[in-house]
Order: sequence, then structure tokens, then C-alpha cells
Amino acid sequence: MRAFLIDGTAFCYRAFHAIRELSTSDGRPTNAVYGFAKMLEALQRREHPDYLSVAFDVGAPTFRHKKYDRYKIQRKPMPDLLVAQIPVIKTLLKAYRIPVFEHEGYEGEDVLATIAKQIVGSGLEVFLVTGDKDALQLVNSHIKVYNPHKEDAVMDAESVQARYGVGPDRMVDLMALMGDATDNIPGAFGIGEKTARQLLQQFGSVDELYRRLDEIESVPRRTSLEASREQVELSRELARITADVPLTVRLDDLKIQEPDWRALRALFRDLEFKRLLASLDVRAPEAPLPALTTQTLKGPSEVEAFLKHIQKTQQIKQGPGASAVAVWCGASQGADAGADSSSQRVTVALAVEAASAWVAHLDPVQLRTEGGGRLRAWLGDPRSPKICHDAKTAKRILGSLGVAFEGVCGDTMVAAHLLNPARTNQTLSDLSAEYLDQPLPAQTPVPRPQASASAQQVQFPEERGSATAPAGHYACATLRLHDLLRSKLRDTGLEPLYLELELPLLSVLARMEATGITVDLPYLAGLHASMDAELARLTEEIYRLAGRPFNVKSPKQLAQVLFEQLKLPVVKRTKTGPSTDSHVL
Repeated sequence: MRAFLIDGTAFCYRAFHAIRELSTSDGRPTNAVYGFAKMLEALQRREHPDYLSVAFDVGAPTFRHKKYDRYKIQRKPMPDLLVAQIPVIKTLLKAYRIPVFEHEGYEGEDVLATIAKQIVGSGLEVFLVTGDKDALQLVNSHIKVYNPHKEDAVMDAESVQARYGVGPDRMVDLMALMGDATDNIPGAFGIGEKTARQLLQQFGSVDELYRRLDEIESVPRRTSLEASREQVELSRELARITADVPLTVRLDDLKIQEPDWRALRALFRDLEFKRLLASLDVRAPEAPLPALTTQTLKGPSEVEAFLKHIQKTQQIKQGPGASAVAVWCGASQGADAGADSSSQRVTVALAVEAASAWVAHLDPVQLRTEGGGRLRAWLGDPRSPKICHDAKTAKRILGSLGVAFEGVCGDTMVAAHLLNPARTNQTLSDLSAEYLDQPLPAQTPVPRPQASASAQQVQFPEERGSATAPAGHYACATLRLHDLLRSKLRDTGLEPLYLELELPLLSVLARMEATGITVDLPYLAGLHASMDAELARLTEEIYRLAGRPFNVKSPKQLAQVLFEQLKLPVVKRTKTGPSTDSHVL
């Protein structure tokens, strides 16, 4: 059985510096969180621990600061971008169901030592996950230090002896003599690691060294050690990790548990960690889709039943948009691409309620039937309110079959964009997963309609597999999502912008995209020529001022002219020399 105790603060720093820039579409920094998650999963994948926990430093001064006010004084404060991510990392650990420990007045390594002391027992191996050599003093037959970033990851007593020339039980004495610049532990004057090691190998301990100080032949070294006696003792106190933090931990508290997949998935979605989300789908597939009643529109009677169902629902539901039908359109390969019209097919899913949908598979032949004609008329009726996801694309897809799409009174893609304009991806699948906690099935090709001997008797397919059931889920998700987003728009005061500007513009933009805009080519050609002429004039003027021609577009040559030849003052520098950016110019 193996327990891994992680130095959380060290993990955070390493993750933060390993991934320089990463943030959500709305600007929240996430590099440390992402790096922490990747490191945590790599550790579990590689080592398969039976027990796991994480310890953090607490920002308040520790008992070491009280003993020595210059302890770690040279360390820069934790970067603000990392500080902002620490609570998120703790939320991440909570979702993984990994216990977190910390205690005011103590450092994370003190907490690790205390946990290790309380859980160590027969048959249990404890690994302290840290890259700090301070922890090597804790190594014994049951406890080892594990540095996941080194090839020889595990440091046992033999490894410590080989690397430092002393065993784990003398690491505190070694640091007391040599000091530690990282933590501003002073050590003895003029004593480095090599000398400290030699002294301990000769005398065995700091206490024995000072008892036999007169045996040191070198007078300067003896004098230095004598003068540093109080400083060495202080350094030993600062370097010693305490295992007496006032907390109680049971081994069962650290037992590996199944993560809270729902919380983890929600967090990854919020932080836009798509690769980590994909890995979750492999390890813990989403819950099955909710039960859905799907009816396939096969002919005039089914279309008539659908239209009556809409009327009945409209009589029951009240309020703006309450009687709207969610419409989802999916094109087969060829539709919306200018292919031969006879091969174009479009799946249309319609939802009036959250758990039932009607699905039709349309092609040009079917649209000439009675049922297809009635459905075409309803789709093009501006008096029949409809909501969809990305109405412009729906208009284009249906337009490829010559079907008008009017009456749009809601668009979930537009609503989501207003709520979060910085988000780069507004797909229905992403929004459904984020807001409804419900993934959507992958889209499948649209099946061909089944034809009888008479072209006028073409019917919609009767099967419920393939594109039929997934399409129904798309429409129902659109319906549920729009209700939620509309409420959020109302709460944020964005509803008037949505209703009065964005939605009316959809039809205009769709027509512009379908038709294009006129371009005055002769005017643009003249503009191009006039700009070329002006650039040529300015370039000649630059050559005159410089006294010679050179490549104006070359920052290096420009810097030579400005700062070496013309002796202009250097405003700022880059790694390669004087800057010539727009501000400097």
C-alpha cells in the first residue's frame, strides 16, 4: 500500500511557470489550474497511489518567521495571477475528492511531515511529493521523497547518502552549516556544501563539531565556525521540519475515491479545458440522455397532427415566446454546398415540449408532396414563432432546398454571445453541456427518404435511429436552453438589446451572407495605386533623412539607422537590441 502526500504550493508554482499563458475566453487566468490538473493526473496514472492528499502553505507568518524575521525575506510575493488561481485549484481537488490540509503558522512541509507521522505503519510506504531538499530530512525506512520532475524520482536513505554525503538524519545539520539561499537560512560564515559535508563526515553532527572545535586545524575555519555558533543553531531550528502540527489525520481519510465526475466536468467546462473534458468522457462517460419521445413526420396526416399539437400547446402556454417551436436543421453532405439539388437532404427537428420532438427528413422531391408543402408553408410563415440555434445557418440550409425560414423569435447562439461575448465557441453542444449539464449526441448523416413507385407518394423514413433521435435531442435542448438564456438576459438587462436589435438583424445578415455585397473594383484599384504612390514618396523621404537607402521594413536595419547612425536616444530595449515598435517610433 502506498500513500502520496503532495506539497500543493510547490505544485502550484511549478504549474504556473510551466504554462506561461492560458486563460478563459472571459479573461480568467487558468495556466496554474490546468498545469496542476495535468500533473495530478500524470502522478495518478504513473504511480496508482492507494492514498493521496495535498498540503498547502498558509499565507500568514509561520513560527519560523517569529524566530527569524528575515526568513524567506528575499522571496518575491506570490504572483497575483497565481494567487487568483489557488482557490480554483482547491475547488479542483475537492472535485477529485482529494483531501486538502493546511494550518496557520505552519508551512506545507510541516503539514506533510505531520500527516506522514500519523499514518505511517506496517506495510505502508509514504512518498512526500516535493522537489524541496528540506524534505529529505524526513526520509527513513517507511518514508521517501518523490520528485516527479526528475528521472530518478524516488529519494530513499541510500540516495540521500549518495547525493549529500550524509544520511537523512544529518540533513538538518548539513543545512545548518551550509545555509539555504532559497529560504534565506544564513548557515555558518564561509561554509558551503562541500565543507559542511566534510565536517559532518569528520565529526558526525553539529553538536559534536562544536564540542571538538579545537580539533579543526584551519584557524580561519575554526574562527568562522566559532563566530557563527548562534547563527548555526538558529539555522538548524529554521531548517528542521516539525511533525507536530495540531491536526489529526486518519489513513482512511486519504483513501483514493472516485472523483465527483459531475463537479469535475462542470469545472472543466467553466475553465474551457477541452482536452481534459475529452479525457473525462473516456474515463467516465456522461449520464445517458433523458428519455425522449420522437415522432417521425411521414406524410400529410402526421404533419396535420403536428400542426394541431402546436395550436393546442399555444392555447395552454402563455407569455412572450412561450408558444414558440424550437427548430433544428441539419444538412447532409451536399446540402448548403451548391450540390445537385436532387441529392440535397435536410433533417428538421421540431420541439414544442422539453421531452418530445417531431423529426422530418426533407428533399426536393418530398417537398412537392402535400405533407411537404404544408411543412414548407409553416416554416416560411412569419406568424408562427420559432426559436433555433444559429438562425442564419438554418435559413441557409433550408434555403438550399428553396424553403423560406421566417418567424424566428429566438436564437440561443445569439443569446449566449450577448451573455459572454468573449467566448469563442458557441456551439449548441457546448452550451447544452455548460448550462443544462447535458451533452448532446454526435451528428449523423441524414438518411435518404424512402420512395414508392410514385414520386408523389414519397414519405419520410419511418426509422427512429440514425439522425432521427439525435436531431430530436438537438431541438429539445434548444427549447430548454432558450428558456434559461432568456431568463439570464432579463436578469442582466440585455433582453431589450436581444429583442430589439440582435434578432431583427438576423434576417438582414442572412440575406447579406447569401447575396453578398457590391464592391466598386475601379475605386479600390485607384485607392491601391494612390497608397502605393504615397508609400513610395514616404520611403524616398526616409532615405533622404537617413542619407542612404535601406530596408525600412527591417527592424534591425531601422535600429542601426536611428540609434547608431542618427544617434537618437534609445527609448527601450528588447532581447535583440533597441526596440523600434510603434510607441518608440
